[in-house]
Amino acid sequence: MDLKSNDSMKNSGKIATGLVLLAAVFMAFSPAKPQEKSKLKYFEGTFEEALEKAKAENKPLFIEGYTSWCGWCKELDKRTFSDQEVADFMNTHFVNVKMDMETEEGRKVAEKYRVRGYPTMLFLYHNANVLHRIDGFVPAKSMLTEAESAKRKFDSN
Repeated sequence: MDLKSNDSMKNSGKIATGLVLLAAVFMAFSPAKPQEKSKLKYFEGTFEEALEKAKAENKPLFIEGYTSWCGWCKELDKRTFSDQEVADFMNTHFVNVKMDMETEEGRKVAEKYRVRGYPTMLFLYHNANVLHRIDGFVPAKSMLTEAESAKRKFDSN
C-alpha cells in the first residue's frame, strides 16, 4: 500500500467519524416526539376528601398508585390513560386520584391496602373497602374492561 492510499483511508475515517458525531449532535438537539400524557382528571386533595367527593357524587373512588421511579407507571399514563375512550369512561364514572405512594399519605394508603408493587390501581367503595384491584400495567382495552367491571360491581351494591 502506498503513502497516498494510507492518507486517503485516514481522511475517510475522519470524515466518517465527523458525520457520526454530526448526526449525534443533530439527534440530541432535534425536537422529541411529544409524549402522550394521562387524560384522566384527577381530584386534588386528601384521601379522605376524595372519599367524601366520591360519596357526594355517588361514584366509586379510583386510585392510581405510583412512584416517581416506576417505569410501568409512566407507561400507564402514556399508553393507557392517554386513550380517549378510557379517559372518558374514567372521568365520567369515577373520582380519580393519582397518588404517589412514597409520600406520607401514600405510604399509609399503601400499607392499608397492602400495595407491594407499582403501579397498583384501587377501586374503592365509599366506606374505603376495596371494590376492585389491578396490580401492574394494563393496556387501554384491558383497563376499560376492568373499569367497566368495577363500575357494574359498584352499581349492584
